[in-house]
Parts: sequence; structure tokens; C-alpha cells
Amino acid sequence: MMDEAITFIKETCLNANTIIAVAALVIASVTSIVSIYQSILSRKQFDLNREQSILNREHNRLSVKPNLTTARFEDVLDTEYAIVIDIMNNGLGPAIIKDFKVFYGEDKKPLGSGDDSRALQAAIENILKKELPEECSSKKCGITINIFTKIYPFPSGESKTLLGIAIDKSFDPTPYRALMNKFHFKFEYESMYGEKIFPLDTRDDKANR
Repeated sequence: MMDEAITFIKETCLNANTIIAVAALVIASVTSIVSIYQSILSRKQFDLNREQSILNREHNRLSVKPNLTTARFEDVLDTEYAIVIDIMNNGLGPAIIKDFKVFYGEDKKPLGSGDDSRALQAAIENILKKELPEECSSKKCGITINIFTKIYPFPSGESKTLLGIAIDKSFDPTPYRALMNKFHFKFEYESMYGEKIFPLDTRDDKANR
């Protein structure tokens, strides 16, 4: 009788130990699975956050992308006839001007750049002084010259006259138009995020000639 009781107790203890060991194994397994699952979820969340960050950066980049264009036009004022070359920023963000050059005629060498605005303006004025018809000396001709210096931030939605001539309405505009068409401009610029935009070169823009 005593032996049977001892055997029962041993078997009961063995079963209890087995149950505890199995339970511990199950708990460890579940914990490991939960840990792996959480790791997978964390990784997926990290990837989603990274993708969202990339999308946000792309959205921000596009939302501030500048777009420079030029236009040559003529306008009749009260007593004057104006021939103008304008530049506009039709983009969504400011254009950071990195380089600005002015060319005349077929010469591939620029008259100057925005690095030395005074020298460039003087070069343009010298050409106008030599090439403008003599009637401009007897009757006043209004001249407008704007030089873009380096790192100049050109705001979105704004326009500016690069070169303009206002003549008396009695003058024949043909020689003035021909003179203005010999001036060409090149802009190298980028967005506020430092993204370089394809340069604007009016020598390659036939629509502006």
C-alpha cells in the first residue's frame, strides 16, 4: 500500500513537472512569436514611414519648383512705343539664380555675368549707344536694364524686365526690334531645395526670338 502511494506521488510530481515544462515551452514559443510579429510590424511601420517621408519630400520638392520663361513683346503707350524683354517665374517656388549671362548677336562669348553687374550693365549700354539709331540722340529714348546677381531669389509669380527700349511713337520700330532681338540671356538656377533646373537659354528658345 505504501509503495503504491509513493509511486502515485512520483507519477503526479512527474506529470506536474512535465506540465510546467511544457507550459514554459509554450509561453516561450508564444513570446517568441509575438516578438517576431512585433518586429515585423515595426519593420513595416518603418518602411511605411520612410515611404511617406519620401513622398512628402517629393511633394515639397514639386511644390516649390520654379520655372523661368522669357517673353518679348511690344506695347503702345501714351506717347511712346515700348519694346521689352521680360522674364517670369511661372513656377510654384522661388528660383535661386546661380548664374546669369548676357550674349549679343552670334558671339558665343558673353558680354558679362551677374558676378560683375556693373561691368555687364556698362557693356550693354555701350552696345546700345553704338547701335541705336541717331534719332535717339535728338529725342529721348528710355532704356531699362536689369541685371540678376548671383544667388538672387526670384519669387514665384513675379516678372521683371531684362531689357527694354521706349521710343517716340513717331519712330519706326523696325531697327529697334532688330537690335533687341540680338540680345540673349542665359539663366542657371535651382529650387530652394537645391535641385538644379534645366538652364533657360533664350538662344535655344525659338519661340522667344
